[in-house]
Amino acid sequence: MRSNLHALTDIEESTSFLRNSLKLLNCFHKSSPVFAVQICTMVSGKRVADVGYKLVSGSLMLLTVYGAFLCAVRVKQYLEWKHRTLEDSSQISPAEPVK
Repeated sequence: MRSNLHALTDIEESTSFLRNSLKLLNCFHKSSPVFAVQICTMVSGKRVADVGYKLVSGSLMLLTVYGAFLCAVRVKQYLEWKHRTLEDSSQISPAEPVK
């Protein structure tokens, strides 16, 4: 009997604490528009961070694609240069060996 009474008292204390906490939060929220502004600011700050992250990652992807393009152009130029020099060297007749 005593343990049931103890449990009932604990439940009543918990519910009264929760009820008082909710009243306090409700009064604070209604009386202070700053609280609502802070919530809105946090949401917009998160959105700004998300947009910034997407912009940075997008720009890094574009830089990667541009770098790959520049490397491909440079490799093409090198292969063309090498092909030209091999053609030029084959067109020049080798000198006659000295007897």
